[in-house]
Amino acid sequence: MKTSFLFLIAILIGAVILPIVCLGQIDLEQDYPSWSKNAPNLQSIVKNNSLGEVINFFVTWAIIISVLLAALSLVYGGVMYLFSAGQVNKTTNAKKRIRESFYGLLILAGSFLVLQFINPQVTILQIKKTT
Repeated sequence: MKTSFLFLIAILIGAVILPIVCLGQIDLEQDYPSWSKNAPNLQSIVKNNSLGEVINFFVTWAIIISVLLAALSLVYGGVMYLFSAGQVNKTTNAKKRIRESFYGLLILAGSFLVLQFINPQVTILQIKKTT
């Protein structure tokens, strides 16, 4: 039992670390908008970049923040489940939160995969900057 548990932990750690090592050599394809170094604000972002770059920047960060919030909700549900031993109502609420967090992550991952793999032209906005 203990050996299989340690083997499972080693596989999970390897599954988490391996993509990080493999993808560490790839350059980022996303060029984020530049802003002034003195005071990065929305006006300097919009002034120095095209509308397409700004929209892509905010959509990318919205997805990143949404994934982080869903992951935090998943962790909170796990902690709720851990501390709800013997209390059926709290256990049910914790399971519901965990399930809904997974649904949120699946929706976010699905939308990202659809936009990136099925039709990547949707994410390339070519709106030219007017002067």
